[in-house]
Amino acid sequence: MTPEKDAAAKADRALKLHEQGLTRAQLAERLCVKPQNITGMLQRAKHRRDKAGEAME
Repeated sequence: MTPEKDAAAKADRALKLHEQGLTRAQLAERLCVKPQNITGMLQRAKHRRDKAGEAME
């Protein structure tokens, strides 16, 4: 996997876990990233999901 795809997959996983109720601190620990990076990861994953949803319409 390329670094971009790996980062996207990690962000998608973070979004799924966040929707299941995990806190940002728990996400950071589970995904081995800095806590301050979680918000950006979630925003990118949401944006990618919205963009994919628009493409399907």
